[in-house]
Amino acid sequence: APAVAAAMQAARKIAEAKKQQRAEVETAPAAIPPPANTAAAEAAAAAAKAAASRLGTRVGGAKRAASYEAEIEINDMSQKARRKVTMKGYQSDIQEFFSVALTMKGVFCPPGKSPPEGERKLFLLIEGENEANVRKARIEILQEVERVEAQAPAGGEGGGRYKVI
Repeated sequence: APAVAAAMQAARKIAEAKKQQRAEVETAPAAIPPPANTAAAEAAAAAAKAAASRLGTRVGGAKRAASYEAEIEINDMSQKARRKVTMKGYQSDIQEFFSVALTMKGVFCPPGKSPPEGERKLFLLIEGENEANVRKARIEILQEVERVEAQAPAGGEGGGRYKVI
C-alpha cells in the first residue's frame, strides 16, 4: 500500500506540473513578428530567386517547402514527348518516386515564333526539398523524352491513325 500511495502522489505532482506549464503558455505574451523588411531586402530576395540556376539551386528560406528547383523547356520538343511528360499518370509517378512537385508553366509558341511580352515558352518546373531528388527527376524526364523521340518516325511523317493511299 505505501508503494501505491507514493505512485499516486508522483502522478498528482506530474499532473500539477503539466497544468502549471499550460497556464504559463496561455498567459505568456504572444511573440511579435519583426517589422517588415525594406524594399531593398525584398528586391534582393527577388533577385536571388531570379538568379537561381536551372539545374537545382536552393531558393527561399524555411517558409518554402520546396527549396530546390529545376526547369526543362518542353516547348520545342515533339508533340509526343510534350504529351508524355505532361500526362497526369506520368507526372504522378515521377512526383511519388522522387518526392518532387511538377508544374507546367509558360505558353506554347509554334516553331519560329517568340512568346508574348512578359511570358516564357512552355516549360516544366521541378521543385523539391532535396537537391539530389530534383536532379534525378530532371534526368529521368529527359531520358523519357529521348526514348519517346527515338520511337517517333523521322521527319514527322507517319504516326497517324490512317494511311493515305
